Amino acid sequence: MKRVLYVFCAQEFSGAEITFERMMLLNRSHVSAAAICPPGALAERLREDGIEVTTAEELTPVYVSGRPGNALARLIGLPVKLLRSTAVIQKAVRQQDVDVVHVLNVAAGLYSLLACVVSKLLRAGGRPKWIWTTKDMTYPARRDWKIARACCRVFDAVTTCSLAAVKAHPRDCQQMQFIHNGVDAEEFRPRAEARTAIREQYGIGAKTIVLGILGIVSEFKGHQLVLESLKRILSDGRFNVHLLIVGSIWPQHEQFVSGLRAFGARHGMSQNVTWIGKIRNIAPIYSGLDILINSTLLAHGEPFGNTICEAMSCERVVLAPRVGGPTEIISDGIDGFLCTPDSADALTERLQYILTHWTDMRRIEQTARQTVLNRFTIETMVANYNRLYADVLGRVW
Repeated sequence: MKRVLYVFCAQEFSGAEITFERMMLLNRSHVSAAAICPPGALAERLREDGIEVTTAEELTPVYVSGRPGNALARLIGLPVKLLRSTAVIQKAVRQQDVDVVHVLNVAAGLYSLLACVVSKLLRAGGRPKWIWTTKDMTYPARRDWKIARACCRVFDAVTTCSLAAVKAHPRDCQQMQFIHNGVDAEEFRPRAEARTAIREQYGIGAKTIVLGILGIVSEFKGHQLVLESLKRILSDGRFNVHLLIVGSIWPQHEQFVSGLRAFGARHGMSQNVTWIGKIRNIAPIYSGLDILINSTLLAHGEPFGNTICEAMSCERVVLAPRVGGPTEIISDGIDGFLCTPDSADALTERLQYILTHWTDMRRIEQTARQTVLNRFTIETMVANYNRLYADVLGRVW
């Protein structure tokens, strides 16, 4: 059994971290997994799963641990953090006799770069091998693109979650491989009892069409587009609909969320919107929905869309932007629907079509689950990563 050390810089857990958590749990018969990450909710969750976790303050992103807006503090603090992160990662690698170090996302890539270089110098190309996985199509700053380029040059293999994400990176990153994320199709399946329970819990009638948007509540997820579209649909008067907003609200997004709530109240939609917040067990929520909306903004990009596959696996109708990862998952009008991104007009038109033809949606729902079973299961993702581990080690897995 091979030993894989997963390196995270996240303190909270979102789509990317949850995907790799599922992979670690499913892959226990092939991989002895350990993780190193900052203290926080992610570390606690992995420990609850029985995964060996080393916590290191050194891996907390500098913009979190330093004083926001103090560029000088960040400039001085970053080199120190890089040296410290190199030391803690090297110590974990040495003590745990690691075969593969698997680093997730750009911040962890930065804090692992020097450790990777040192490891290669000390071990002359032997174990461990280093893999960097990015789950982004865009980065918030120019320096992040430079980090991505450096990771592509230094690591033994680089992966991302879609062909769209590969194409979004510069030419000198084109050796990236893409491995689609996977869904546990047994966990994410339609459950009639969950549908009833969710609707009773939130006071939603059995005949109401329930829309849902899931994920971190932030500007780049397009919640404002969904609320604008809901306003227009309610004004139409033909449809009995309710919106569930499910996901964490991080402190930096609280002002944005206040604006969303004010918009809903101003247009008399409060009784048609339920804010649920963060939920650990998300699978039953999908059964309570009828339509899952992914409205990620074009400027941010949607590299894959875990909620898309999870909803499809639960036989829900999905509406997503016609760009990036969703176009690799959904065949428009066959197993879901695509629309022009960043457009409340396009989103509303597509939703009205779905609602008007609601009695025809059963075929779409069933085909959606079959698409996931054929192409996007967690078992397929695990098998693909195991082949990658074998390739970088030059051995049969």
